[in-house]
Amino acid sequence: MNIFKLMQAMRPYIQSGEMTYDLAVKYLKERGVQFDGLIKQGLDNMFKKGKARDPDFGDTLVKMQIDEQ
Repeated sequence: MNIFKLMQAMRPYIQSGEMTYDLAVKYLKERGVQFDGLIKQGLDNMFKKGKARDPDFGDTLVKMQIDEQ
């Protein structure tokens, strides 16, 4: 089976809290998936709790020389 389809099928269980990280690793290894860099990064991203991009720029505003012209 395609690894991306496996991970897509796991997503609802991960989001609902029914599947832990260790259980997900075990599930993938049982399916014969080689657990290396790209697969690990994808699984780590599925278990992130925060937003993917939430930069904190602060309240400072710096006028650049190009803005003045």
